[in-house]
Amino acid sequence: MLTRSQSHAESGFKRFYQLFKSEQAFVLTQLEGITAENDRRTYVSLLLQRLMCLYFLQKRGFLDSNTAYLSTHLERIQEHYGQDQFFRHFLLPLFHSKLSNSRASYAASPLFGNVPLLAFQLFALHPLELRYANIQIADRAFVHLFAFFDTYQWQLKEDQIQAENTLTAAIFAYICEHTSDQKQVGAYYTGTDVSTYITNNTIISYLFKAVQASYPAAFSSDTSIWQLLQRRPERYIQRVIRERTYLPAEASHEYRARQKRYKMLTAILSAGTINHIHAFITYNLDIFQFALDVIEDCEQLDWLLAFYTNIEQISILDPTCGSGAFLMAALHLLKTLYKACLQRMYALIEQHQLPDHSSRLSSNPVSLNRYNSLLQQIQQHHSLDHYILTSIITHNLYGVDLMPEAIEVCKLRLFMALLDHTECIEDIQPLLALQQNIRCGNALVGLIHDPEPAHPQAYQLSPAAEAHENADYGYKKNDRANNQPFHWFSAFPHRMQQGGFDIIIGNPPFVEYHKIKHSYQIQGYEKESCGNLYAAVIERSLALCRSEMSHLGLIVPLSICSGNRFKRLRQIIRQSTSPIWLSNFEIFPSRLFESAFQRLSILLAQRAKTPFRPALYVTGVKRWYAAERPHLINLISYTHVKSKASGSIFPKLASSLHEQIMQKILQKGKEARLESILHTEPTPYFVYYQEATNYWLKATCRVPFYKKNGKIMHPPHGRFLFLANEQLAHTVMALLNCSLFYLWFATYADSFHLSQSLVKSFPTGNALYTIAALPDLAIQLEEEIQRNAQMSTRNTRSGTRQKKPGYLIELEEYRMHSSKALLDEIDRVLASYFGFTNEELDFIINYDIKYRMGKKEYANSTLWPPAGAATLQL
Repeated sequence: MLTRSQSHAESGFKRFYQLFKSEQAFVLTQLEGITAENDRRTYVSLLLQRLMCLYFLQKRGFLDSNTAYLSTHLERIQEHYGQDQFFRHFLLPLFHSKLSNSRASYAASPLFGNVPLLAFQLFALHPLELRYANIQIADRAFVHLFAFFDTYQWQLKEDQIQAENTLTAAIFAYICEHTSDQKQVGAYYTGTDVSTYITNNTIISYLFKAVQASYPAAFSSDTSIWQLLQRRPERYIQRVIRERTYLPAEASHEYRARQKRYKMLTAILSAGTINHIHAFITYNLDIFQFALDVIEDCEQLDWLLAFYTNIEQISILDPTCGSGAFLMAALHLLKTLYKACLQRMYALIEQHQLPDHSSRLSSNPVSLNRYNSLLQQIQQHHSLDHYILTSIITHNLYGVDLMPEAIEVCKLRLFMALLDHTECIEDIQPLLALQQNIRCGNALVGLIHDPEPAHPQAYQLSPAAEAHENADYGYKKNDRANNQPFHWFSAFPHRMQQGGFDIIIGNPPFVEYHKIKHSYQIQGYEKESCGNLYAAVIERSLALCRSEMSHLGLIVPLSICSGNRFKRLRQIIRQSTSPIWLSNFEIFPSRLFESAFQRLSILLAQRAKTPFRPALYVTGVKRWYAAERPHLINLISYTHVKSKASGSIFPKLASSLHEQIMQKILQKGKEARLESILHTEPTPYFVYYQEATNYWLKATCRVPFYKKNGKIMHPPHGRFLFLANEQLAHTVMALLNCSLFYLWFATYADSFHLSQSLVKSFPTGNALYTIAALPDLAIQLEEEIQRNAQMSTRNTRSGTRQKKPGYLIELEEYRMHSSKALLDEIDRVLASYFGFTNEELDFIINYDIKYRMGKKEYANSTLWPPAGAATLQL
């Protein structure tokens, strides 16, 4: 769940950003010497980023041991040089001569005092500073800006935020991803709970499987590792599941389902039936706590060293890393695991120490030598944390991104995490690994493998690779300037010699390929990546995975589950991975990413050799109100897809009961589907429905009123189903409006487009059309829809970019929730026909009911929490 610290961070960042934009606008008014408006905005953004970085450093005492370094020197410059000299006489020399340097002396200078040598590209001479030689910014801009910055607490540590006025280095990512053209580049700010969920489940799963390969006996079903679950089952069940009171906005039936889940998980854990790390993902257990407990409970130095060695060697890649949300989440996780292992090893050695300083802990001298070697390495650093973070940044984390500014922010965040455990200025050293491991380039364009493998692996292309076009995801030579081709074998030679990466995580761009084709072209992917870049990133990620134990964790659009374009992508995933986990998220009433109007899925998978039938675990499409967001991720509940009938799609199932219902429906498809009674040519009898669908499917035997700029016409995106007679038309109308058909749509569609193919494929059987009650209920429903309908007027805005005029639209809006009682009657009739149990019917009628009915109507129903029920206070 979102912790109080994370909640403080995200709400604080949002409020800071709103004020930050006003400060940015004020600095623009004080800027001289740059004429082009875009250049002016770019330079002010760069300046503010530089100054924010300095604020973090000065608050830590790294700028001449003065926590008010900038304000102090502003006053001094004004005293010695007069007004409006601070920028040119102090800041620019500080940026270019000191902070961007890696070779100058650490000796304090009369002007700057004692400041670190960072070698940050952020402070290097910028092209705009070369183009415009007379840039000037008035002192009042800095007085105003410093006063604003001084109202905040500047903290290098990105976790453990105690107040909403605390800023961490993550603010750089927030600003970067909110100021970029998000629709163009598909970059969105990733919430901490999402990145933590993905990193924990991929990294820890991999580590356990890697250690198990070396110590299989330690992971047998009756070992102490799995007995931890039996001894303290509640410790590994998410706290929100264990909560006895109602959660915010939780309905009565949801509360009962959560309590039932709690009992089920307790029984499974207590019975000792879980003996595989993947079960922690499937049951959404606390895998992080389990990893820590296994380390703390370990009594074998050899095993601990094996675990530690795998942590040291694990390679984690974000191929579209942006400003580093996932790499920072990985860093926080690895830091905890590193430290837990080292501290446990130290405790074991102390516990078994002999008078002659030898140990009875292990008869293997290699293990003791390895431990002593570790101690020597740690002693070369001024703290254990500094050693751990240096090791993680140097050996474990890799990132690539097309945007140079995002890459610089990513490097900055990683370096600041290290600075948080640095004691004095002299200990700050530029970290070469950041330049080598965090790289700017196009992850989709370039070669994975050197076509001339015998050529020395260096940071340059071999002659054969230079000439090798259109192979191994190649590129066109005339596009190289825009492509920024990234050749993996030359950028990361050691990793690629090892076969690739152990963990690939991230948030790929959700961008249609046709929108970027003018900038760069990708080749070698399935039909140009199925038309969207995220599909190409998945393909490339699978190609970069090192071994069968490698794990994948990506946030992708919901279209991965059932979009027709992505059929081949799903085949690739099925052929390359097992198990597969997919959790799915709606955009109404709330969105996973505030700025992304995109239905999303979280894909977790393990690389595997062409599995015969991969294990697939899915969720339904989850909706939520804002009050429910803190618990959203920890309430994820997967369903094991057991049926083969899902075919080429990934169904979205909320429970095993949900799958049972679908199987009973599909059984009828062996007799007939809806398409069997449809006419290909128009008839007087039809059902009209809207293709765009959200909470309700809206189907009638008439065309709704629609007028645009005074002209009556058919509404856009409407579809017709033509039938032989009125009775059939009313039967089909009843079917399309009911909750059962909504459940069919929610399971197999993309949660928005109701395609004709999905409608036609609904399994009806033959006897459905003989049920007399259905057309009678449809007639009543049509009358009720008309009584409850409301006329609405909308003025659409003109599109200046697309040169589209605005429109005055009058339309008839249906309020389907007002007919819920009648729709339930239709579902009861269908339940008898399909053979649904009372439990299955209850599931159908109440599926998404809280959101479909709306807060006001649902809150007044008997399904809301009973009066006086205790509710969890956040």
